[in-house]
Amino acid sequence: MAPGSLRDLRHLLGTYQNASAITGVLQLAIDALDLEVATLLRHGETVMSVHVRQRACAEAGSERRPQTTDAASTPLLGPCIVIPAGGMRSRRECALRLQRAPGSPFTEQDQAIAAVIAAAVVYTEAGLELLTREGGWASAETDGMETGRLRKLLRDRDALLDQLSGIQRALSQRAPLRDILDTIVDAASELIGDETVNLRLRDPVDPTHLIRVAGRGYSAEVEPFMARIRTDEGAVGRAFTEGRLIVVENYQTSPDRLQVLGGEGLEAAMSAPVEENGHVIGALTVATHRRGRTYSLTEQQMLVTFAVHASVALTNARIADSMAHLAFHDALTGLPNRALFIDRVTQALARSSRTTRITAVLFADLDNFKAINDSLGHAAGDELLVVIARRLRESLRPSDSAARFGGDEFAILLEDIGSEVRVVNTCERILVSLVAPVAIQGTMIDPGASIGVALSGDALSNADSLLRDADVAMYAAKAAGKGTYKLFSSTMQAHVVRRMQLESDFSQALD
Repeated sequence: MAPGSLRDLRHLLGTYQNASAITGVLQLAIDALDLEVATLLRHGETVMSVHVRQRACAEAGSERRPQTTDAASTPLLGPCIVIPAGGMRSRRECALRLQRAPGSPFTEQDQAIAAVIAAAVVYTEAGLELLTREGGWASAETDGMETGRLRKLLRDRDALLDQLSGIQRALSQRAPLRDILDTIVDAASELIGDETVNLRLRDPVDPTHLIRVAGRGYSAEVEPFMARIRTDEGAVGRAFTEGRLIVVENYQTSPDRLQVLGGEGLEAAMSAPVEENGHVIGALTVATHRRGRTYSLTEQQMLVTFAVHASVALTNARIADSMAHLAFHDALTGLPNRALFIDRVTQALARSSRTTRITAVLFADLDNFKAINDSLGHAAGDELLVVIARRLRESLRPSDSAARFGGDEFAILLEDIGSEVRVVNTCERILVSLVAPVAIQGTMIDPGASIGVALSGDALSNADSLLRDADVAMYAAKAAGKGTYKLFSSTMQAHVVRRMQLESDFSQALD
């Protein structure tokens, strides 16, 4: 199986289900994640390791072979992760330590796969004995549980793999984040069997609260109160603040009970932390009204596994957003770049075509920027551009857009305008903002800019034509003495054409 994929994981589990619990799970990890060493730990101490060593064989097609050892330690070959095996209440505190060769780091997806493999510890008859028996470590051949119970465990295991495979497909196909999170919540409810499941994330505006992004199961009476809760409330708050699985099995008398749910009659709940890039950002919680409900180690591991997949989905979404931002924004100022600006202008023109409103494009070029760059250096120039970008944002409405085209050129989109008066007012406000002195590397600079304006006036207007006309108007503003603005007119275009023709004639005459 290719590393980082859930494909054929059920087949691998089937292959190893009759092997020794310890060796079987470690061999499974070796095959599924392309490891060099897989180790089972108990309270941080090595119980058994499986190594892969390259053997020199005379036969053609020599391959990697697992080597089992009871050695107390294994060499640290390269990247290493430790995945808890079994629920957090496990008296033996089992974990899998997985090691790869140097230069082969574990991805977030690999860690999700590793969590599924760790669940195999509690999905086998010997695995359950490893986590619950007071005595020594048992093998799959001794003291087997009754056949019916084992079959149920294997059915549960296959159901879990089905659900995780579906989540994995959604991740690989880049399904919308909302759909993936809903799938995770539905899968947790179905497999764990609890009717109330919620995924909460830290509120980006107020980090002292968690907001629900996916969930089900609350009554209509309490539903409005559960959309947003404090980070110090309930089992979900503890899972978030402590970064570990929290299990509450006597909910009505527990200090972790949410007061607003006092009348809901909940009997039990558990919550697992959700991370992004190693930082806890939320929690996945299940709860039930079933009397006498307790959570097995298997169910605890299920919830942890689903929380890991939620973490992978959120991390992937954030990476995708970051890449999209870099592709369409200027790295220095954070403003949209030319490609994104043109797209926004095109959309604004499409909207304005259905109304009597107009769209304006402003093209601004800083005055004397080259002199600042030449005298103070490019670092000073970059610092000034950052200041200019901030001032532009502060001069505009939230619905307007500013962009950097490169160098000292900026563009502004004004949408849904009723008259030219507002355009003029905006230009004057921008010029007043930009002309304010600024200290750059200990030197006071008086920046300024010249602005050209183009307005949409007919069905032929498009983003390129507006930018071209605004650029022409900007040069007219510079010719008028800088530090001012000009609205584009057809006479400006004719003047530009005549000037270009004159320059061409001079060039030919010199030749």
